[in-house]
Amino acid sequence: MKRIAIIGPGKATGTHEGFAIGHAHGLGVRGLAKPVQLMAVDINAENLKAFGDRFEVSGDDLFLSTDALYNRVIPDVVAICTWPALHVPMAMEAMEKGVKGIVIEKPLSLDMEEIRALRAKAQETGTCITVAHQRRYAGHFQRMKEILDAGELGSPVQVLGHVGDGWDILSWTVHWFDMANFWFDGPPAFVLAGMDVTDTRRYHHAVENASTIYASYGERGSAQFVTGPAQGADIRMVGPKGMVASSDAGGLGVWTESGYRHETPSDDFIPMFVDLYHETLAAMDGGPEPRCSLNRCAAATEMAFAAQESARTARAVHLPLQTGFAPLEVMQHPITSPLRGKTVVLFADTHCDVFGRDGIAEAMKALTGQEVRRVDAEKRGLTAEDLEGADLLLLYHFVEHGDASFGVLQDWVESGKPTLVMHGALGAYKDRDLFKQWCGRIWDWNRSRHPHEACELTATKDSPVDFTWATGWLPKDEIYVDLTDVTPVIECLTANTPSGSYPAAWLSTVHANVGCWMPGHRPDCFHVPAMRRGIERMLVHLLA
Repeated sequence: MKRIAIIGPGKATGTHEGFAIGHAHGLGVRGLAKPVQLMAVDINAENLKAFGDRFEVSGDDLFLSTDALYNRVIPDVVAICTWPALHVPMAMEAMEKGVKGIVIEKPLSLDMEEIRALRAKAQETGTCITVAHQRRYAGHFQRMKEILDAGELGSPVQVLGHVGDGWDILSWTVHWFDMANFWFDGPPAFVLAGMDVTDTRRYHHAVENASTIYASYGERGSAQFVTGPAQGADIRMVGPKGMVASSDAGGLGVWTESGYRHETPSDDFIPMFVDLYHETLAAMDGGPEPRCSLNRCAAATEMAFAAQESARTARAVHLPLQTGFAPLEVMQHPITSPLRGKTVVLFADTHCDVFGRDGIAEAMKALTGQEVRRVDAEKRGLTAEDLEGADLLLLYHFVEHGDASFGVLQDWVESGKPTLVMHGALGAYKDRDLFKQWCGRIWDWNRSRHPHEACELTATKDSPVDFTWATGWLPKDEIYVDLTDVTPVIECLTANTPSGSYPAAWLSTVHANVGCWMPGHRPDCFHVPAMRRGIERMLVHLLA
């Protein structure tokens, strides 16, 4: 009698993170023609007892840890139904203990390095590993492959898959990836994807909110997958001669040159798991390679990482995938800016109702991790209370305020606090000599101009500011030219345009805590990496 242990049966009922997939595996094991000794491991005693009661598992065969299981017995097969981060580590542990058959829930892993290590270990130990892409055994999906292979749809064929209800790629859409690989007899050549990524996490790992993915299968066809907030899950194949569609409602709709027909092949959920375990056990006894073998099904998880990497890099990603890390984790955990945690005060008006200050505020929030403290210069001047506890002051665009406001600014600058004069603020205090000395060069209302041109920012050879880039592109926007020189400055950046090269950023020689940054009229310009990183580096220098 074979011994099969379900590791992580979970709750008896639930959805999404509480879904009891281990119970589906239990039903699959109990559905086998030959009796087996069923065991279970779960760190939650209540969940473990519920599984034992449902499947009539002896208390001696219920364990609160894998250590307890392996100290007592080495099963023939373990089914790993835990959260994804434990899939490969638990499989590696099982192989070390001598387990010869392993069924792993999808997604197979959370990064490709683990999958490569798993493959190598399985080959070394001779372990039969299958992946729970049990839909390969569903009657209607097998029938769809028969229709495709018979040529009823013509060629090339396009697979269209959709997953809604708040699911994500790793939790659900990998099943549709595997279906496309099953139908096309192998993985795609490349994947191209776009995703909405914030800080959403499921099962303790990063997931996207929505996505659209294209996969190329060469001459045979292609596939498109959408994961998003809509309802249900469906998949279809469309060719020049017809279409076949399947949905959660069951059955197949087939449209061909001969007309329409409806087919109802068997597609019950649990028998798929029965077939999964039957083929796993048969392969362990020398039978053929299972339809859900690691060799055949690892590509579905690999496609998920390729899609994530495509969304991260804005490039098509070819398979086999070279990246080893989890791309969404990189997107959710970017390199932290040195400005993280800094309090920024932004003194600005709407700048001719263009609202460039909104772009600055958004950029600063991304860099500091907190909201900018805004002072609306259209309504009032700057006060000492506005600056209390602040680390940085940004002056963007405003009309000159009275002595009280300038006095607050003077106290801030003269005390050595970091100040960045941005864009239109160069012309704010046009009649105050002290302000002109801080800035070094100012907007002359009689002669200065601002043509709208795209430009390439170039770091000057001796710039004391480390911009981390040599050149950076900016879209067409105001370029400040014909400024009036007041005091010597330290040049940092030059804006190279079709009409000439002009100063773009510099530091004051009168006050080391004052810098000037000229680009940035349109709010969307502050999304551009060269702009955002350039401002960040100027502020880091001023803070130092």
